[in-house]
Amino acid sequence: KADLYSVFIEKCSKFTVLTGFIGMITQHGWMFLTSFANLREEILCNDIVSLLHLGPRAFDEISGEVVQSASFVFRKTNIMVFKGKYYRLLDGMSEKEKESDFRRRKGEFVLAKTKYMHLEEKPIAYWLSSEMFEAFNNKSLSYYAKPRQGMATSDNNRFLRLWFEVDSKKMYLSAASEDDAIASKKKWFPYNKGGGFKKWYGNNDYLINWENNGQEVKALAVSLYRSVTRTIKNIHFYFKEGITWSTLASGSFNARYSGKGFLFDTKGSTCYFDDPEKLKYFLGLLNCCVANECLKVLAPTLDYNAGSIAKIPSIYDLNLKPKVDVIVDRCVQLSK
Repeated sequence: KADLYSVFIEKCSKFTVLTGFIGMITQHGWMFLTSFANLREEILCNDIVSLLHLGPRAFDEISGEVVQSASFVFRKTNIMVFKGKYYRLLDGMSEKEKESDFRRRKGEFVLAKTKYMHLEEKPIAYWLSSEMFEAFNNKSLSYYAKPRQGMATSDNNRFLRLWFEVDSKKMYLSAASEDDAIASKKKWFPYNKGGGFKKWYGNNDYLINWENNGQEVKALAVSLYRSVTRTIKNIHFYFKEGITWSTLASGSFNARYSGKGFLFDTKGSTCYFDDPEKLKYFLGLLNCCVANECLKVLAPTLDYNAGSIAKIPSIYDLNLKPKVDVIVDRCVQLSK
């Protein structure tokens, strides 16, 4: 039910006789997304004979990054040691380039499905190296931290302002807690709302009207949905320091330090720590190439939601931590 094309995959499989073949071209979301985890369980009861991971621009008449395709042939058998052929053809910018890459067998991988079936939710992560497969056996980021989704104001034009649009006398930029914010009797507070590519620090553009502990924002939520917490989520994390990022992006993942005093948006999700000493270490992890490689499996549609970030495999190395903290602190200061 998550997407109509997945119904066709399932029905075609049911209509196919034992040892028969199924060939289709669909969007590639079924290969990775949590909403298709049960479908993947069914698909992997078959053998993947070949899979062309075409990604964006597989059709010249469809531009942009939104439509990402995969072409595949399944066989209705379940031979665990069977090795299928997988082609990673994401780089080509046109039909002709992708066809050329395929003919040259560029990005070809030959492996059995057992290679990736041990991963949580069984994403079709055929291209990972042995070291990357091993990395996914480690604890997830959620073991050390709390990635959280922020609020939806339901009326950004009414409640949000850019920092230069507001009288500075009505701002409070460093509230340490909800009580501190209320006691200040200020109206405008910093608000993380994602934004463009920026590592380490920045995109501190917006303020939110959170006067009297968000009285107006909460009143609108109640009038629209009869509930505050349906759209205004994770309130007890407001004003705490953390790591923020843009949940929608067209390129590589990028995370930023967020000091005390900020509230946060659905598009500016934030990660919090019970032990703030861990913050810099994990900011280093999130901004390194390893996290980006993991997110090619966990968030291939470039929707970096809190759930995907929570699954990034992580190692907390106390011996490495002092060196990482120094480097990350330097990067934050340079970006600032």
